[in-house]
Amino acid sequence: MGSAVKIRYKLKGDREYTTCVVTRVQYENFKILPIIKECEIIQRDVSISDDQIEEINQALVEAIKEDIG
Repeated sequence: MGSAVKIRYKLKGDREYTTCVVTRVQYENFKILPIIKECEIIQRDVSISDDQIEEINQALVEAIKEDIG
């Protein structure tokens, strides 16, 4: 398990926020995507498993595809 942050974000066109736990590196990559309207840390020093890290990596890949597509 690693240290991570809980974030809240909203995609362009979304009405509601989504929250998830990500590593610091994932957060830095996530917040610069053009499809992201808002992204902020709401909790620091959260534990995250390797499986959760991989799930978020897949979500990032999908968000990038959606942004490019």
